[in-house]
Amino acid sequence: MKRRRLLTVLSVIAILLALFDLALWLWPKKEAAPPAVVETADPLIKALSAENQQKFKENIYGSEEKALLADNNFIEANLEQYARYREFPAALRLRLVNDGIVNEQNKDLLLQIVQDPYYIYEKTAAYLSAEKDTVRERVEYVNAGRDKEAYVDVKEADLSKGILVNINKYYHFPEGYSPDDLVQIDAKYGLQSYLRREAYAAYEEMDAAATADGMRLLIVSAYRSYDKQVSLYNSYVANDGVEAADTYSARPGHSDHQTGLVVDVLSPTTDFSDFYQSPEAKWLAENAHKYGFIMRYPEGKDDVTGYEYEAWHFRYIGRETAAKVYESGLTYDEYYAYYIESRTNE
Repeated sequence: MKRRRLLTVLSVIAILLALFDLALWLWPKKEAAPPAVVETADPLIKALSAENQQKFKENIYGSEEKALLADNNFIEANLEQYARYREFPAALRLRLVNDGIVNEQNKDLLLQIVQDPYYIYEKTAAYLSAEKDTVRERVEYVNAGRDKEAYVDVKEADLSKGILVNINKYYHFPEGYSPDDLVQIDAKYGLQSYLRREAYAAYEEMDAAATADGMRLLIVSAYRSYDKQVSLYNSYVANDGVEAADTYSARPGHSDHQTGLVVDVLSPTTDFSDFYQSPEAKWLAENAHKYGFIMRYPEGKDDVTGYEYEAWHFRYIGRETAAKVYESGLTYDEYYAYYIESRTNE
């Protein structure tokens, strides 16, 4: 009897619970309340969505994110990404996130790249793609244009740069170019070729200084026309093949000699194979910049310039710029990319 009563009570309880669940299910549902709007006096934060305002209140976003709000490049939809990459300087972070460049996979490498003193933002993707062992090698390689295909990915040289114009495997002269201020070199200096007037005057001063220091300089090459370079390059190809020739000779239209600002200098007792060991080579390496000349293809920079070391090849770029290139330790290709070309494009 007692057992029957107990079962009856349990049945009633089960029925009541079931009815309670049914009532809850049938009861009208309320919409979830939107995030509460955070009271703030900062108009930049008040302009954000309620969700982002709340994140500022909860300190999920902090002073670093707040500092970005007034920037013209700020995009609210990217706020979470900005917060994720706080290691990067504010202005740079905006650009890297907005352009979709930075991610978790490349973040650590990118942090090193942007700290290189010669980092150029527009080349960021190329730095990341360059297959080099160190960050410095990546930056110098890309800045010199070496990530491009030589003699294929090319553009016309910017002649408006005057004596600073850069000519290499990626910049070429316009068809028919020839300097209009060439003067003939006096026979006492060596080969009676031609130089542009300003470069020739500077060379005369340099030769006089070298002579005073007991050096004997001899010009063996200077200005070369396009047609002369055709003949010279083709002869090298005939002897050594295209691949080898491209390591020590420029293709027509891409020769530094066509600027009229270059001298190849030896001494009377040396040739190209041993000049680098001579006192004259050492003197030029240490003093040429004082007269506006730089060694165009330095030792150990083949991978950057695209040419073998040439201790005899000196390019005139003016005293001020030559001194800066010398002090920087950069090749002219790198210097031009960072200090001249990238400044023009800003």
